[in-house]
Amino acid sequence: MARQLRILLVEDLSDDAYLFSVVRQASHPAAGLQWVTDGQQAIEYLEGTGRYRERAKFPIPNLVVLDLRMHRLDGFGFLRWLKQSSHAQIPVVIWTGSLDPEEIHAAWKLGATSIFPKPVRFEELVGVIGEICERGLRWPIDQPETF
Repeated sequence: MARQLRILLVEDLSDDAYLFSVVRQASHPAAGLQWVTDGQQAIEYLEGTGRYRERAKFPIPNLVVLDLRMHRLDGFGFLRWLKQSSHAQIPVVIWTGSLDPEEIHAAWKLGATSIFPKPVRFEELVGVIGEICERGLRWPIDQPETF
């Protein structure tokens, strides 16, 4: 039986979240997608607290797609929390508009599984989201690959 991909998208920009959702639906319609707008909401989601208590409605993801720059708790704060949590085995793909080498290096050090820049052209966006989903289906939950 094929593994069901369940993605938690942590993205503060609604336009980027919408595009990710539309392209994911077209390329991998069976993949589930939940969207939160910052690292604090992602923590609440994973911990099943607040509005995310109902696990049937908010299942544990087997892939987190994370923006780095967000308000409240950014991607770096989330990665620091995740490293110490019971969910540390979930692969995290960084999906960012930042090309700052120091930020990219910091994300790797904090445990990012893979890093993709947010594409500007739609054709590139389709390819990147397709690749994220394909890798997400291949990663064993207990042994993420690094690229």
